[in-house]
Amino acid sequence: MIGPKGPYRQLLPGLSQDAEANAVFNVADILRELGMADTPANRLQIGQALQDMIQQVHPTAEVRFTLPGNPEWRRRA
Repeated sequence: MIGPKGPYRQLLPGLSQDAEANAVFNVADILRELGMADTPANRLQIGQALQDMIQQVHPTAEVRFTLPGNPEWRRRA
């Protein structure tokens, strides 16, 4: 995966690290790895669980969500 802060290095299915050592999660890949259907409800559930876990470990971390196919994240970098 290549992006504005890439190249990315895959650490686990659904988890990569960008060139600045930021964690980048792919919820669709996480769902596939867990054997769960890729539905809006499951994406929301996994996304919320990830956000909650990240906030517990690092309360000041910025968590951004981007919808599939939305190139907006590229302009934020």
